[in-house]
Amino acid sequence: SDQFRVLKNRNWLLIEPIVEQKQIIRIVEHTDAVLTFDNIVLRFQQVAAGHEIKNDSQQALLNLKKLSFPLIVRKWKTGDYFYPLGMKKKKLTEKEQQWVVESDKKIVWVVGRRIDERFKIEENTTDRLLVTISQQS
Repeated sequence: SDQFRVLKNRNWLLIEPIVEQKQIIRIVEHTDAVLTFDNIVLRFQQVAAGHEIKNDSQQALLNLKKLSFPLIVRKWKTGDYFYPLGMKKKKLTEKEQQWVVESDKKIVWVVGRRIDERFKIEENTTDRLLVTISQQS
């Protein structure tokens, strides 16, 4: 149909109207950047080797040496997958309204959720990129 689509979500089939959405893409060209959109603020900053974060879905601490700039911030699209931290298998992200951070066509962080296993901080990682999400005030 040109008005409805069917989505498979686990064991359910969802029928919903087709809504044309313009793909919004934001580009991060360097380590110190701030993006503001959709009432959220994403801050990117390089941090020292000793910098640690608590288990917080509002922050992502990434291995800077494994990233390729520019980073792309965009909504999820069909075919996207990533390797959730702590898992060896790839997983589809299922929320079309979900923002992702991408590096060299690989999803680095499903914003507000988990980072990709391939971009995690390791014991000898000295160059780190901290990305935080907050609500726009």
